[in-house]
Amino acid sequence: MEYLDHTTRTGDRLDLLASRYYGDSFQWTRIMEANPTEAMLALREPVLAAGTLLKIPLVAEADLLARTTYAPWRG
Repeated sequence: MEYLDHTTRTGDRLDLLASRYYGDSFQWTRIMEANPTEAMLALREPVLAAGTLLKIPLVAEADLLARTTYAPWRG
């Protein structure tokens, strides 16, 4: 798998990064899976420490659509 490098800034969270890179904040688990050590910290404190280097997985648009999670009321 290919990755982009992202250095976190003040206020970054996994869901905000997923929204920025994938257009869907529910895709945050992709970033978490690629960065297990930082993800464990994010489970305790949702705002990531500034200056942390994360790997952002590159995915095809079809893969994003297949893994999109909708709220139950959106069907």
